[in-house]
Amino acid sequence: VNWQSSDEISKDNTVFVTLIEFLLGLYIWEIVISLSFQGPFLTGRRRFKWPLIFYFGGRYSFLLSLIGIQPSAARFLTITRPIDCQAISRFFQVLGNASIGFASINFSLRTMVVWSWQRPVVIFLVLASLGHWSLLMLGVLIKAKWVPGHACVFGTDSKNTLLAGMFIYTTFFDLTVLLLMMMKLGASVRCRGRSRLVVLIVEQGLIFNLTTVLTIHIYALQTFMLMNLNNVMSVIATVPAAAVSTV
Repeated sequence: VNWQSSDEISKDNTVFVTLIEFLLGLYIWEIVISLSFQGPFLTGRRRFKWPLIFYFGGRYSFLLSLIGIQPSAARFLTITRPIDCQAISRFFQVLGNASIGFASINFSLRTMVVWSWQRPVVIFLVLASLGHWSLLMLGVLIKAKWVPGHACVFGTDSKNTLLAGMFIYTTFFDLTVLLLMMMKLGASVRCRGRSRLVVLIVEQGLIFNLTTVLTIHIYALQTFMLMNLNNVMSVIATVPAAAVSTV
């Protein structure tokens, strides 16, 4: 397969369109079924606490990002004349990358709670998070252009070096947060037996974060970005990675 041919890139872009549309539908469904939890906070029936800013920020910034980067959105809005696809792409990429940052902050906050907000742990995670957000904002590199009959086409001129660095940082940041939480949980139940540790790991969601967030980041990084098949394939797995992170 000649991954650099125009026909192959066009096919890959079609798959990218379908993938985003599928994820948008799936993500809306997931938000709807979780309204029983979100509803009381949004309507004021339950007290809104500041950590929820990052929870809701992550979920709805990614939702808006999915809606905005729909490659066929222009056709749905009956726009037939050329528009500035690059400006639209950058705005919604910022939202998408922010959702990844919010997801890591949510995970970090849980680790801070486990460590009883000890200052060294808090300072370390805050500084690491700032570095993470710096890379996320610099990682807004996906290009887009107007193509007659196809509306906005994404990934036509993207560089994957910084994107790969962003995912490497995210993977190791999440792994570090995971290890910190496991260390504290292990120390707190050392005298109570292994079974109690396993229960705490499940309750704190460590298994989920280990098997999904880290796995999807490594998959997106190694399988597509580093293989550098073409510009579309280099970014095609970043959207599922962000989706899994924010669920």
